[in-house]
Amino acid sequence: FSIYPQLNGYPIYNTKGRYWVKLLYQGKIRCVEIDDRLLCNSLNEYIFPRSTRMEEIWPGLLTKAILKLYSNQLKNVFSFNEIGELSIIYSL
Repeated sequence: FSIYPQLNGYPIYNTKGRYWVKLLYQGKIRCVEIDDRLLCNSLNEYIFPRSTRMEEIWPGLLTKAILKLYSNQLKNVFSFNEIGELSIIYSL
C-alpha cells in the first residue's frame, strides 16, 4: 500500500485533510480517496488502529481506506462469495 501525498517516499500531512491510498485488491491496484477524520469512542480515543506516536495517523488512514474499498465493492456484489474474505487481516 501507499498513502499520498508523499515526500521522499513517506506519507506527509495534508493540510486539506485529503489522502489517497493505493491498495492491491483482487489482483488490481485501486486508489481510494479518504479524509483525515477518524472515528472516536465516547472517551475521544481512536477506534481504528493507531501508533504510539500522535503524529503518525497512517494506521487509521489505511484502515479507513480498506473499509471504504470493501464498502464500495459490497454495493456492486450480489454474493459475499464473489469478493472473498472480508477481513482486515486478509487485506494486510
